[in-house]
Amino acid sequence: MAKAVFGNDVLVLKKLVNLVKGRKPQYRLAGWPKDRGYDLVKPEGAGDSPIPLVIAIHGYTHDGHQMRMLTAPGGDLQHSESLDALARAEGFAVAYPYGTKIRALPGRCWNAGGGINGYAPVGDPARRREIDDVRFFRELLEQLKKDLVVDTRRIYLVGISNGGAMAQRLAMEHPELWAAVATVAGCNQFAAAQGVQPSAPMSVLHIHGTQDTIWPYNGGKVSGVGLMQSAEDSVAGWVKATSAVKAEEQPLPTVNKEDPTSVLRIRYQNRETGHEVEFYKVEGGGHAWPRGQQYLPQSLMGVVSTQISANQLIWRFFKRHQLDEC
Repeated sequence: MAKAVFGNDVLVLKKLVNLVKGRKPQYRLAGWPKDRGYDLVKPEGAGDSPIPLVIAIHGYTHDGHQMRMLTAPGGDLQHSESLDALARAEGFAVAYPYGTKIRALPGRCWNAGGGINGYAPVGDPARRREIDDVRFFRELLEQLKKDLVVDTRRIYLVGISNGGAMAQRLAMEHPELWAAVATVAGCNQFAAAQGVQPSAPMSVLHIHGTQDTIWPYNGGKVSGVGLMQSAEDSVAGWVKATSAVKAEEQPLPTVNKEDPTSVLRIRYQNRETGHEVEFYKVEGGGHAWPRGQQYLPQSLMGVVSTQISANQLIWRFFKRHQLDEC
């Protein structure tokens, strides 16, 4: 998992430290430390009509603003393919919450699971401080319902790495709140460490690179860290919970011949309930948001695939799912 850092890599890491150090969220969340809160992107003309809400959860050592940049090509928030731009164009809101400060490193983390039964603690500083991030997200959601007119049938979670694991934990502990969940390079560490499986059906999309050196695709024991759940085991848990069967498996077309990655799409479906599980296996892909930002040198995070757009795939998936009327 750990890699040596040389030459220009050091300069890039120093730049990342300066970007994240001391940054504060746009909005505070009452009842939490002053540095805990969220950034919020609203579509133009958001008024009295209910709109969908996406909560986008950052990874380890990142924060809400860095999550915004990570989902944008080149880190450019004005780019037409950024998640911010997609939200404005499609009429949904995106909240980017801020986790607990790590202290020993720049950035933040989430208490997403692990730390028992030999499994690596994901977001260990938050776990050791016994931060109740499940409660944080419940209270965040209540605050966002005050900030916006939210379509409560269409609230979605998406996260990367530590944030992806947090999204999966939230999907397990409060499946009644979310219409669908998407994760990139982050698995269900909470379930694996607890020795349980998801018990409620949930529509889940997962993207994972086979050359991910931070959250290895095949999981297993990572030296000095502990066990990590594999991408395929994570997907299998949701397929079982959803009582889905394989509906499709196909390699996706190559759209960039200069990009060494390729993508296999596997889709599972429960025709009776409408739940789906979609898995995008990115051959040769790293610990990255496809068509997003190269936020670390390739020697550290691997290749950012441009064969698919994570933003577009995830939003198309979300649009197909909503909670039943209460």
